[in-house]
Amino acid sequence: MTKPEPAAVHEVDVKKDAHGVGRALATIAQSLMTDCVSLYISTPAAASAFVHAVMRSYLGSGPQRIFHADDFSCCALVGEIHRQQSAVPGAAGKQEQAGGGSKGDAEMLAHARSDRMQALQRLGSQPHLEQLVQEHGSALCVHFVGVHPARQGRGLGGAMLRHLCQLADAARRHLYLEASTERSQALYARHGFAHIADKPLGEPGEEGAPLLRVMVRPPSSAALAADAAKAGA
Repeated sequence: MTKPEPAAVHEVDVKKDAHGVGRALATIAQSLMTDCVSLYISTPAAASAFVHAVMRSYLGSGPQRIFHADDFSCCALVGEIHRQQSAVPGAAGKQEQAGGGSKGDAEMLAHARSDRMQALQRLGSQPHLEQLVQEHGSALCVHFVGVHPARQGRGLGGAMLRHLCQLADAARRHLYLEASTERSQALYARHGFAHIADKPLGEPGEEGAPLLRVMVRPPSSAALAADAAKAGA
């Protein structure tokens, strides 16, 4: 009998709950071990360590929030991006190119293939997110939504996305993410995300390289209408 999707989504206290952070990162890493991006930039043997390093890079680069289902079978890592930040946080982004970065950045580079460093830099480049933040002052960047392999196909990812959409609507913020597969792109589209650009990780003309779909979801029309009604009252 299929277990129903979780009734609630909770937030981990990133600063105080190291155990909760570890459980969430473990679930996300397990869900991404066979992801096309992980296997392209890293190797099957190093994929889990690479994904963990990418997540630690995010956690060390700016305000981050972690959400989880009741049993941690589905987790999400979300960044709060603000206009006043000097650079958009991200794996292999501007800080790394300038020679800075966190311990997670160094580990990420160590677990990446030596012939995929350009792809790693492309992964960290997020000009559309930067533009979104400049236009609206802030945004929520959904770095990862991961479902444990044993629990996939049961609506857990959809339940997490609904929670994130409600959270963004309440804050009147845009959501930003990059889909790595057509299946995930379709899931995000069902939750109001629009495909605005493609982000190839490979060299021009390279066959088989991952193509990320940049997607954005604005605050719902109902949330904006409520603001307009309140302003006109």
